[in-house]
Amino acid sequence: MFEDLNYEELKRRANARLPERVVATLEAHGERRSVAEGELLYGVDDRQYPFVYAISATLQIRDPDGLVLGVMEPGQFTGELSLLLGQTAFADCITVKAGEVLLVAPEAITELVQVDPEVSDVLLPAFAARRLLLIERQQGTLTLVVTKARLPSSEYSSTPSATASVSLA
Repeated sequence: MFEDLNYEELKRRANARLPERVVATLEAHGERRSVAEGELLYGVDDRQYPFVYAISATLQIRDPDGLVLGVMEPGQFTGELSLLLGQTAFADCITVKAGEVLLVAPEAITELVQVDPEVSDVLLPAFAARRLLLIERQQGTLTLVVTKARLPSSEYSSTPSATASVSLA
């Protein structure tokens, strides 16, 4: 579906804005609350973590090493396919500018995606684009280690051969 898109188009889809009607639907199923700077909204390996819509707060999504994967400004939201699939969080969500957020439980998001076409039409493409960006980022961190293998002289002609082995660093 998204394989043919360039990086900029994937980023655009991953950071789609929610229409007001979708925000109102989410608000009917979630909890609006104030958050302080530095507050952790969910962390790596959390089993149950919320969908977070930034109303007036600014959020950072950080990998386990502290690398910033994304900044969610007011009007943007967190989440990707793992939220819908019941998988653990792969990143931390930290408030970097105090304000208000809307928190929606993963069960409510999963149900809304199944029953409300307006919600699913916005969230599913964004979640899928985010997953592809994560996959591309992980592929970009693969390290190939090439080692030269010498075969016994009886097993090769006058030209030595080399084999490549791949290891993940």
